[in-house]
Amino acid sequence: MKFVKHRLASSLSLRPFRRILFKALVTAVSSAGLAAPLHKVEAKEARYKDYPLEIGASDQVVFQLVRGSVKLVGASSADDPVVLRARKTVRNSASESELAEFERLSFSVRRVGSAFVIEPKGGPEDRSTWSAALESSGGPELHFELVAPSVPVEVSIHSGDVQAQDWKENLLVTVVNGKVNSKAGGGTLKVQIQRGEVRVEEHRGNVTIDSYAAKVAVSSVRGDVAVSNFAGDSVLTEIKGHLNLIGTSGAMNITKSSGSADFSVARGALAMTGFEGPIKGFAAQGAVTIAVLGQADVQIVAEQAPVTVKLPSNSGARLNLQTDEGFLRLPDPIQRTLAGARRYSGYLQGTGDRGGVSVKSKSGLIRVQL
Repeated sequence: MKFVKHRLASSLSLRPFRRILFKALVTAVSSAGLAAPLHKVEAKEARYKDYPLEIGASDQVVFQLVRGSVKLVGASSADDPVVLRARKTVRNSASESELAEFERLSFSVRRVGSAFVIEPKGGPEDRSTWSAALESSGGPELHFELVAPSVPVEVSIHSGDVQAQDWKENLLVTVVNGKVNSKAGGGTLKVQIQRGEVRVEEHRGNVTIDSYAAKVAVSSVRGDVAVSNFAGDSVLTEIKGHLNLIGTSGAMNITKSSGSADFSVARGALAMTGFEGPIKGFAAQGAVTIAVLGQADVQIVAEQAPVTVKLPSNSGARLNLQTDEGFLRLPDPIQRTLAGARRYSGYLQGTGDRGGVSVKSKSGLIRVQL
């Protein structure tokens, strides 16, 4: 599976802040590790006056900030007024330089083509000071809340939280360390995150999540879902659409879902419970357990990974199983006829849907259960 980086508009050209910010992100992550998660602490706060925006149906909004939060609330009507609320905070334990930065910190809203670009003003001015700001744990934060009819939005933030409630348009979120929470959204949702948490609930549209080590939870989605999670655990529940799953060392758990599924896992385990629809996948070492609803359509290639396929008790599925160095464990009376064989091709004796299960393994155990 290939994750394609989303662009709000090909003609959108952002000023040097963005280039400096993301160069600084790379420098800070490679030299000092990822910043620690944000925690609630005693803080000094300053609120700005509400900022009115005249956003049209064809407009877009881009948020760029180092640390803080962005909250999007979809208006119930296209005629509702658009309000941008903003505030800044800093920890009471902040250093003198951080307090001075807090006093200087503000934000700007500027128009670039069809996009409103919202970004800090008065912060660090060059790469070295950006790197120092990213390494600091007590620097000032900017917090935004946008209440508006839904339009495409892009959020780029190093450390902080992004929330979206009833946001029915395309949303792209890029976070190094933080939390992303979307509920009752629509359109295409794409999240790129290194560490933290991602939670998506009640979404209508396609969802793509690309994570290094975040905890991912996706539920009640009507649309295609793609999750690539290198080291974090992923839980998907009640998905209706195509699933594309990639995992390395984190576990993946899918329940009460239907449509179709492709997966590729390395060391982490994958479990699919109550899935209805065709399943294709590859597993290197991590255990794979699949419980099928309805007619079976399962094709799996494995190396050392043990594979278990659970079928309905009356299944009459055709089995095509082969392991080079592993073992087969099949329901009786088939098991009694194997006599240590590492290959089996034939039908289960149930009167239910036939379908088929194909598993080929190098050295892993292949188990079929009813």
